[in-house]
This record gives sequence, structure tokens and C-alpha cells, in this order.
Amino acid sequence: MAIFNAPEATGGSFNLFKDVIKDDVCPPGQYAARCIDIKEEYGVKVQKFQSEETELQDRIAFLFECVDEDGKSLISTRPMKISGHEKSALFAFLKGWLGKAPAYGMDTDTLKGHPALLTVVEKKSNSGKVYTVLDAVVPLPKAMKAMLDAAPPAAKGEAEESADVPF
Repeated sequence: MAIFNAPEATGGSFNLFKDVIKDDVCPPGQYAARCIDIKEEYGVKVQKFQSEETELQDRIAFLFECVDEDGKSLISTRPMKISGHEKSALFAFLKGWLGKAPAYGMDTDTLKGHPALLTVVEKKSNSGKVYTVLDAVVPLPKAMKAMLDAAPPAAKGEAEESADVPF
């Protein structure tokens, strides 16, 4: 369900799930993962690309729970403009994740609980800060699905809505 929020300051937040992830971010590597939450923001004031002008955007981000032999951790996408244009970041992300172009009119909430194979990498900001980002998402191979199914339930304090996800 979408929540309508007041417009934020120019740019909005780069990580819509920073309050949930805290220090539990996935280290670099590849992970079997499930989408455990989706956040949408409406009317966020952002600066247009290579311009001084601003515009209001509707944005979406996805939170994933990564599973490996050491346990579970979290990673989120960057906020993406809600757009069905074939050149949009959201369209490319969903196409990579689903293995095919998303159907127009698709309800993104249906992706909660959907598995994925994620590639997480380290990047360095212009100020020298090193951070991890979700670099790629592809469909989870069927042979790896057992790893997700065998994982224990989410630890208390992780994304609250993950209790609704049947795995």
C-alpha cells in the first residue's frame, strides 16, 4: 500500500531503509535473497540530471534479506523513479530481476517474498567514504532456492513486515 508523504527537501533520502538496515548491511559478494519490503515516496523534490532545476518525483525502493552460510543481512536498492519507460532504472531493474520485461499494470507489492540472486559491491564516494551497493539482480537459480527455504526465520528487529513473507 502506498503512503503519501509530504515532499522532502531537495534530493530526498538516498536510502529509504536506513532506519531498518542500520549496521546489518550485506558485505560485498553474491547472495540468495528475498524481497522483504517495498517503500514508495510520492512528491519528492529532486534536482533534474545535469540541471539546476528541480522536479517532483514518485520513487520506489526494495529491501532484500540476503542469506549465506554466515546468516542473514540486509541491502536495499537506491530509490528509483516510478516509471514504466523501457529506459528507466525501475524497468531495467525489474527486467533483470524477473528475467523478462515487467507487465504494464503490475502491482510491485506482489514482489514481496520474491527470490533473487544479488551482487553486492563496494563503491567509494567522491569524499572517500566506502559503502556497499546492490550492483545487480537476476532471477534466483532453482538449485539455490533450497538455501533460502532452509534459512531460519528473520531475527527480531529486522524488517517488521518480513513476518508476512512465507519462507
